[in-house]
Amino acid sequence: MGTFSFDLEDFDVAQQLTVHVSVNEQVQNSWNIWVFPKNETIMQSTDDILYTTTYDDKAKQFLSQGKKVVLCPLPSNVKGRASTFHNHFWNPIMFAWAPMTIGALIHEDHPVFNRFVTSYHTDWQWWDILNNAKVIEMKNAPKQLRPFIQIIDAYDNNEKLGIGFEAKIGNGKLLVLAVDTQKEINKRPATRQLLASVDEYVKSTQFEPQVAVEESFIRSFLLK
Repeated sequence: MGTFSFDLEDFDVAQQLTVHVSVNEQVQNSWNIWVFPKNETIMQSTDDILYTTTYDDKAKQFLSQGKKVVLCPLPSNVKGRASTFHNHFWNPIMFAWAPMTIGALIHEDHPVFNRFVTSYHTDWQWWDILNNAKVIEMKNAPKQLRPFIQIIDAYDNNEKLGIGFEAKIGNGKLLVLAVDTQKEINKRPATRQLLASVDEYVKSTQFEPQVAVEESFIRSFLLK
C-alpha cells in the first residue's frame, strides 16, 4: 500500500502521538505511539541524592543525614511476585497462572510522573517497565502508604502490592522503584523516560514523602 515517515528530531519532551490511517474513509484504524527524548544523562548521584541498587551502609548514611535515596533494586534481589504486562484477555482470572495479579493502578496525578505520559491504567509504554520489574508485597507497610505504581492483586487474595513508592526513613527521604535499571538500558527508551521523570521529581521541592516506614520494612523485601 505504501510507506510514510515523520521526523521526530524536534521532539524534546515525552508525548503520546496517534497514527491514523484510512482508506476512502471506509476502512480506518489508529495506533497510539509514545515518543521519548534520548535522556542520555540519568541516575546521576549528587552530594544530596544517592542512586543505588542496594540498601547498603552508604544508603543508610545518606538517610541518616536527612538526604535523598533512590533505591532501584534488581528484580532478582527482591522478594515478591513476578511482574508482567497484562492485557484484557490473557489474565490469571481466565487462566489461573502465577503471579495471580490482574493489572496495575497508576497514580497518574503524582508528580513523579510529570515527565512520563500515562493514564491511571497501563498502556504499551508500560510494556518494557513492567516486564523488567518485581512486585513488592506491601501488606506489612503502613496502611497510609500508597505505592504510585500499584499492582492489582487477584480478588481472592487482595493484598497491597507495589513496584514504586516513597517514604520517610528517619530524617531521610526514600524512593523505591523495583525496576531493572541495568539490563540493556540504552535500548529501553520508556524505562529511561520514567527514570528521567523520577530524577526531576526527587531533585524538586515536591519530593516530600509523608508516610514514615521502619528500616525493617525495607529489609523485609530485599534479598541483598
